[in-house]
Amino acid sequence: MSEIYQPATVELLGPVVRQWTDRSKCEPPAEENRKFQRAWDRPVIDSVLSALLLAATNETDKAVLLAALHRDSGAWLNALPAPNLRTFLRDEEVRVGVALRFGLPVVEEHDCVNCGSHVETNGHHGLSCSSSKGRWSRHVEMNNEIKRGLETAGYPCKSEPSGLSDLHGKRPDGMTLIPVRDGKAVVWDATCWDTVAVSHVNASSRKAGSVAQMAENSKRGKYDFVEELGYLFYPLAVETFGTFGVSFAELIRFVGRKIRELTGEPRSTAFLRQRLSLAVVRGNAAAVLGTLRARSNS
Repeated sequence: MSEIYQPATVELLGPVVRQWTDRSKCEPPAEENRKFQRAWDRPVIDSVLSALLLAATNETDKAVLLAALHRDSGAWLNALPAPNLRTFLRDEEVRVGVALRFGLPVVEEHDCVNCGSHVETNGHHGLSCSSSKGRWSRHVEMNNEIKRGLETAGYPCKSEPSGLSDLHGKRPDGMTLIPVRDGKAVVWDATCWDTVAVSHVNASSRKAGSVAQMAENSKRGKYDFVEELGYLFYPLAVETFGTFGVSFAELIRFVGRKIRELTGEPRSTAFLRQRLSLAVVRGNAAAVLGTLRARSNS
C-alpha cells in the first residue's frame, strides 16, 4: 500500500507547494519540517505582521500592535469566564478590552468628565488621566491577586506595612510575614504605566515591555532602602496594554511554581497570570468609561 501511495503523494506535493509559495509569497519549510503545521503557518504570520508594522502610520499604532503581539497581553483571553474564580468580565469590559487591543474606536469624542481634556474615539486619555477613577481599582485588584497568590503558595502577607523605615516614611504595597528566599521576606510595590501615554509611546513603539521596565526601574530607585534593611524587593510593573515587567514576570513564575508544588495543578502560573491580566483589563475599562458622564435614568 505504501509503495502505491508514496509516489502519488510526491507527485501531488510539488504543485501544492508551488501554489502555496505563490499565494503566501513565502519560502516553503525545509523538507524535514513540512509535516508540522506550525512550519507552514509561521512564515505567513511573520509576513503579515511585518506588513502590519510597516503600515502603522504613527507611534501609537505601532505601540498597540507590538503590545498585542506580546504573550502577556493576551493572557486574559485564555481565562475561563467563571465568576467564582474571579475570571469573569462584564460585556462592557470585554468590549473595551478588545477595542483597545485592536486599536478600534471605543467611545465617541467627548470632554473628560474628570479633568476636562478632549477624549478621542480610541479612549486612550482615560488610561493616563491623573483623575481617572479606574486607576485605583486596578491597583487594588492587582495587589489583592498578588497577596492571594503568595498566601496560596504558603507565604502569609500584610498589605501596606508600616514601620519599615521611619526615616524614609514610605509604605510599599505589601510584604510577606515569613522568609521567601535566602532567609529574607519579600516586599513589593506595584504600578501600572500607560503604554500609549505621550511620555511613553516613543519607547513602547520600539519595544513591547519597555515602559514596564522603566516603571520597575523607577520603583527600585524609590525603594532602594528596602534591600538595605534585609528584605527582597520586587518592583512590580505592568503596562495598560498588558505587558509585565521583568521583575513582575519573575515573581509570577516563582509563585506559580510554589502553588503547583503544593496543589499539583500544572497550570498554576498561567492561572495567576490570567487573573492579573484580567485585573488590568477591568481597570482599563473603568478608566476609559470613567471619562464619560453618567447616564441619566430619567
